[in-house]
Amino acid sequence: MTAITRKPQAPPTAEHAREAAIQAVIQKGLASHEERQQPKEDPIRQVVVFVPESLLDAVDTLVKAVRPRTSRRAWLVEAIREKVERDLT
Repeated sequence: MTAITRKPQAPPTAEHAREAAIQAVIQKGLASHEERQQPKEDPIRQVVVFVPESLLDAVDTLVKAVRPRTSRRAWLVEAIREKVERDLT
């Protein structure tokens, strides 16, 4: 009868430990920006908006500068939310 053995694994290195620590932080259940801002009971509706190309280029430039990286949609939603909150108060 043949014994089944596992393939030997290399001992963990400092790089592996650092990567494991990074993955642990990522997997902690951090919510995305949209999940933090959007209440669960508030339904999302699709809206088509026509925007001048020059304005969209300016938005894209600002989106690229945001760290951590975010989507154009998330940036636009946050900009609209800030404007609405500012005008309502």
